Amino acid sequence: MRLTRIVASAMAALVTAGALATMTSSPAAAQPQPPYPPQPPVLTISDSTVVVGTEVTLFGRFYGPTEIVDIVFTPQTTAAGAPERAAVRHDSGTTVAMVPVAYQGPPPALTAVTNAAGEFQLSFDADWKGTWLITATGRESGLSASVVLTVVPRQLPVTGSSLGTQIGIGAGLLALGVLLVMLTVVRRRRGGFRTGTA
Repeated sequence: MRLTRIVASAMAALVTAGALATMTSSPAAAQPQPPYPPQPPVLTISDSTVVVGTEVTLFGRFYGPTEIVDIVFTPQTTAAGAPERAAVRHDSGTTVAMVPVAYQGPPPALTAVTNAAGEFQLSFDADWKGTWLITATGRESGLSASVVLTVVPRQLPVTGSSLGTQIGIGAGLLALGVLLVMLTVVRRRRGGFRTGTA
């Protein structure tokens, strides 16, 4: 009889312990899990082709939360050494083809810090002519993404179309002035001849 009561008490204790373990573990199972597989990092840029000195903004997503991101610039060369032509939009709305020149040394490495969602935004002035591969790598996560930036020099072809129009107008006015002077000289000669014969 005593043995049966001891076994029954032990069984009840085990059932109670199992029920408590199930109750305490169920809230943990209900916690939202991160997406699997994890999203690869994405790096985008405000404008892929800019004139030297323009402010450019980098946008990074899907890095680690509150993580330091190292940003490195690597110079890119075109095939067979041919200069790469890039189209740049002028303030007037016209598009002009420009050729980037050789770079003047690598830009300094930059760093950014992500927010809790693993995102960052970083602005800088594009002061280095050439085509650059920009790579952003998270220090802790090792996640990395890249984007290409082309920086072209300021050149006269940007304002060449309006300059040609001004030269044409100036040449036309000069020709008109020469014609008026010639007509005045001819008139005076004719007028002088008539006065002398009268």
